[in-house]
Amino acid sequence: MILQDLTPYLTPYSPSDFYEVWMKAPASVTMPDGESLIQVQTRALAALEHVTALHPPGSTLLLCSHKFVNLTILCHAMNLPLDRFREIQQDTAAINLLYKNGATFTVKVVNERSHLSWVLENGDG
Repeated sequence: MILQDLTPYLTPYSPSDFYEVWMKAPASVTMPDGESLIQVQTRALAALEHVTALHPPGSTLLLCSHKFVNLTILCHAMNLPLDRFREIQQDTAAINLLYKNGATFTVKVVNERSHLSWVLENGDG
């Protein structure tokens, strides 16, 4: 779908304005028939709080998600405004390691992909 096809959904933006706003202030944009980054972050953090509350402190949890969900969680944990999400690298199948202490998340690892070395060495990643 090209931007002109999205015109009815981009109100109050024209297709060129939509792209410009998405590039300059992405946190202010709501995707057509979707969510804003703030809505994604709110939903993701609520889910993260819910899951971590089900387990005793010190538990190790493995959670899988999509790129933008991960980026909004990382922005929160790194105290970065959502408009700066592009500063965080998040490749396919990357591992991020976060520690939770009370209500605070500490980021220890971002975008780790050494578990894919066999793929990366063969040029498939």
